[in-house]
Amino acid sequence: VCQVCARNFSSTRRLREHMATHTGEDLYTCNYCDKRFKSNSNLYTHRKWKHPTEWAQDASGKELEPHVCQVCARNFSSTRRLREHMATHTGEDLYTCNYCDKRFKSNSNLYTHRKWKHP
Repeated sequence: VCQVCARNFSSTRRLREHMATHTGEDLYTCNYCDKRFKSNSNLYTHRKWKHPTEWAQDASGKELEPHVCQVCARNFSSTRRLREHMATHTGEDLYTCNYCDKRFKSNSNLYTHRKWKHP
């Protein structure tokens, strides 16, 4: 229970992070750029988006081929997802319906199209 506002928390970590809102203390530090955060979830989000290559290597414990967009620096979980994302920048249609030759940037859009147009 927070001693300042009497709010209840499910864990000591959540209470500690909440207390930082009262004290202004930054509890977590990015090990890549030394930026500080009040919550672990904010640090996690920062590392994922601002340091995607380093973050991907750390998360696995080994070197990975990063799936990072070279245009906007978004990080993706697979080569396929990155490739589909890149199609939004290039305008390229990657998938073709084998029933009507309509083209799509993502496999999920092709799947939805086939489900509704060619049941």
